[in-house]
Amino acid sequence: MAPSAPDPLLARVRPSCAALVAHEDSSVRINSDKVRAFIEELDRSEFQKLAEPMHFPLNFRSQQDEINFLTLYGLLNLGSGFRKELHKYADRVRLLPSPL
Repeated sequence: MAPSAPDPLLARVRPSCAALVAHEDSSVRINSDKVRAFIEELDRSEFQKLAEPMHFPLNFRSQQDEINFLTLYGLLNLGSGFRKELHKYADRVRLLPSPL
């Protein structure tokens, strides 16, 4: 279990990310023009549909437990849209059929 802190977990995330982006040696760069272009190209109805919260039939003891679950869920889904590229660069052959 993570050590407790006086600030809620979510209140610590934003400053931590900002500090990483602000660090001059950071590999994270935000291109404001690309962000604007991305927003302008969004399909508003599709975004609204995808932006609705996910509901899982689970009860969490704390907000941190829920965040841990959602983080793990996101990590397990990581790369699902890049299947071909991941196989190409990992020099692996797909052994199982794609779910689509």
